[in-house]
Amino acid sequence: MKLSNIKLNSNAIGEAIYLGQEGQPPRQVNGLRGSYIRHLLMNERHGLFYVITPVLDGVVEEDAKVNLDGCEPMFFEDYAEGRQVAPYVSVYAKKLNVLK
Repeated sequence: MKLSNIKLNSNAIGEAIYLGQEGQPPRQVNGLRGSYIRHLLMNERHGLFYVITPVLDGVVEEDAKVNLDGCEPMFFEDYAEGRQVAPYVSVYAKKLNVLK
């Protein structure tokens, strides 16, 4: 099985509280160059964790409830700061949804 075929169930993460943007985002995720944002989220099930998304349209308010669409595991190849965040506390999501 190719690693690029691995998908995560977005429900496994569930709802989370948005804490803000964190640090320098990667320039490349799972072999694809692009413009990304690294968000810091928290929930009861997983504690603090990072979510990498493509650049979002709009602003997410601190303490907003969010969920994720299109989750994939992280494979770090290139970090702008020259350091990596442990994959077990990180996930890539195609979309971050603000819940009302």
